[in-house]
Amino acid sequence: MGRISLSCSPRAAVDRGCAMGLALSASQQLQVPSEITEERPWAEVACMGVKMLLLAEAGARKADVAAEESREASMSLSTMKDNLENSTARREQLIKECEEAQLEVAKQISTLQATLEAERRQRDTEFASLMAKERLEFEVKLAALAADKEALTKDLGARDTELATLREEKTSLEDELKAAAYRRGDYKKALRGARKEVRALKASLKHFASSEAGQELIAKASLDSLVLAKRKLDQEYPDVVVDFPDLVNFVIEEMHNEQEEAAEDDAAPTGSREAPSPQESDTSMEDASSKAE
Repeated sequence: MGRISLSCSPRAAVDRGCAMGLALSASQQLQVPSEITEERPWAEVACMGVKMLLLAEAGARKADVAAEESREASMSLSTMKDNLENSTARREQLIKECEEAQLEVAKQISTLQATLEAERRQRDTEFASLMAKERLEFEVKLAALAADKEALTKDLGARDTELATLREEKTSLEDELKAAAYRRGDYKKALRGARKEVRALKASLKHFASSEAGQELIAKASLDSLVLAKRKLDQEYPDVVVDFPDLVNFVIEEMHNEQEEAAEDDAAPTGSREAPSPQESDTSMEDASSKAE
């Protein structure tokens, strides 16, 4: 659609405007107003032609827009139809895939259930066998512990009996120790009495030895003792030569030593002496008995 050029003559403008208006009205099925006639003034006709031209242009633009919208709607409808068909096909494909997936999942679930059931049965069997084994081991250990307990009870009873016997032996030993202590005291008393008797005997012997009869008897006894001692030494030790004067000197020296020990015993007070041990008491008793002999 073009515009009417006003540079042409009015008549040409009117003709052109009318022609274009008629053409547009015929193409767009517009009704031509009855006022557009050649009897009217050219200006009015031109204006009417221009109006008709503008109306034709507006109708043409509307028709173009409607055609474009129709084409777009047609294309959209076709696209939507294609999309709908594609969606339907996709939906059917998805439904089919879902059904297949459901079947596969059902199969897998049934397989897993069967596997789990088999594993559960196997675990139950293993657990039952393990519990039976452990129960048997526990019963064996319990029996062994019961036997150990019985043996320990017997051993404890034997130890109690042994302990009672040891206590009795301890009591008996304590009684014997007390009796030995009493006997030791008796021995000490007897030893003190024997010492007193020995001192008294020594005093009487000293008194007797100071007399003439005692001197003669001592000399005769000493001579006889020396002779007997010399014979005994010769018999027991034939390889050892002992001179008689040496023997006499040895005997005299021993007699002097005994006299000095007796004098020291007489000089020492009884209370200031330390109590002799049982071994010393036994040794002193043996010495006293040997001296008495």
